[in-house]
Amino acid sequence: MFSLGRVRRALQPLVLKYWLNQRSQKTVTTRVEGFELSVFPSVFHPRYFGSSAILARFVSSLGLEGKSFLDLGCGSGLIALCAARAGARVTAADINPEAVRCTLSNAVRHNLTIDAKVSDLFSSLDDTR
Repeated sequence: MFSLGRVRRALQPLVLKYWLNQRSQKTVTTRVEGFELSVFPSVFHPRYFGSSAILARFVSSLGLEGKSFLDLGCGSGLIALCAARAGARVTAADINPEAVRCTLSNAVRHNLTIDAKVSDLFSSLDDTR
């Protein structure tokens, strides 16, 4: 015998997968930690996982004035933006060129300076400290 709960549990992963797939096909705008962000297709969306907002809140609370900050795997640039707003000299890196473009676009939108590079972990960072 099928119950509605059983049917819902069976369909939920399929519906979620369809919804995420549709959302990842276009640029969307979201608001996190006081920033309005554009999130390009194929770029990690900071609202889908709570860890991004938690880390953004933490980085925003730090005294980073005059310090260097590396955001490795920058995605939409949320963490890099929080560090730049806190006064850090920020380098952001991601293996996905669209994520780097997204980070730079969001930095320009909020009038923040971020050095962003396409990099597989530390490969393009040279001896930067």
